[in-house]
This record gives sequence, C-alpha cells and structure tokens, in this order.
Amino acid sequence: MEYNRENWPEKKRDIIDAAVSVTADVGLARTTTALIAKKAKVGEGTIYRHFKSKDEILLTAAHLTSDKLFAKPRKTYNPDLPVQSQYLNFCESFLRSAKQIKEHHIFMEQFIESPQGVAYRKEFAWKMENGQISRGLGYPLDIILCHGLQ
Repeated sequence: MEYNRENWPEKKRDIIDAAVSVTADVGLARTTTALIAKKAKVGEGTIYRHFKSKDEILLTAAHLTSDKLFAKPRKTYNPDLPVQSQYLNFCESFLRSAKQIKEHHIFMEQFIESPQGVAYRKEFAWKMENGQISRGLGYPLDIILCHGLQ
C-alpha cells in the first residue's frame, strides 16, 4: 500500500479522513464501512474500489495517523543523544502537537488496542527482534524504548 496521500484520488483521501473521524467518534468496534462511506459522502461500493477491506482502511489510516502524530518527533529525533534525552525530546515534541490533532490521537488509541493493532504490534516486535525492520507506526518511540531496555 502506498501511503503518499498527494498521489491519491480525492475520494480515497476522504475515505481515510472519514475512517479516522468515525473511529474517534464511535470507537473502532462500532465503525462500519457504511458509517465511513456516509461520513466521506461516497457510496459504500466506492470504498471497495480503493480498499480491499475495512481492515485495510484502518491500517492505512493508522499509518497516515502515525505520520501526523510523530512528524515533529521524527524531525527532531537524534539517535546520538543519550536514551533519556531522546525520550524527553520525543515526549516534549509529541505532546506539543497533541491539541492540534486530537482526533488522530483518539483514532490511534482505538487502533492500537484493537485486535488488528495488537497483531500489528506482535508482528512488528518479532521483525524488530530479528533485525527485519527499523521503522513502524511508533517510530522513533519504539527505537528509543528498545534502546532503553538494553
């Protein structure tokens, strides 16, 4: 899946924005493709022209939300600093952006605690332990925390 929104058709962007909004409003368990379509002002069939499933919509929304949530911390991340400084810098940068994108924070909380989010985290942890991945939804926090455990 390509996560560069600028290359997407407007309806595809609207579907992702609607998924974030609906999930933040009603919770992940009550989010349906019908509610997403209504919020995006598209027919439910239009969703399936752009995405294979609700799970794909939510995973895509999680990746794009991660980019929003962690944009500032990623820019200021310095792996050469001591772990404690990395963590404090991350927290300060992350929390400063929280008020501006509250809906995305709520969405991500719903996603991460869902069965799909738990499965994503388990797979990511396995890949990270085996040196197969260095960036996930939580980058750079996941790297900082792993270094803190060493």
